[in-house]
Amino acid sequence: MVNASSSKSNGDSSSTYAHPLDPLSISEIQQTVEAVRSYIAKGAKAPKPIHNALFNSIDLREPYKYAVLAWSGLFNREEIIDAGGDPDAPLTRQAEVGLAALGPMWC
Repeated sequence: MVNASSSKSNGDSSSTYAHPLDPLSISEIQQTVEAVRSYIAKGAKAPKPIHNALFNSIDLREPYKYAVLAWSGLFNREEIIDAGGDPDAPLTRQAEVGLAALGPMWC
């Protein structure tokens, strides 16, 4: 998973986002691909080496619900706590990656 910037966007979708549930930007996808390729190149702790990896999908992993509610400003701290949430939870953007290994496969 790759954490990305948490700043609001001014319309440039290449590096930031306007809403926490916006799709990943081009730069976030590129950052994710680089991180996964680097991890694979280091051995990935797989029982067998991965020579070629096919990225089936790279999607936003939805952030913690109460972090999004706190970000929205629609609910105050007390309402989030009453609902069982943590109003101080960090709002991070992470990617979920679907991979298929080509060549020697993971066991």
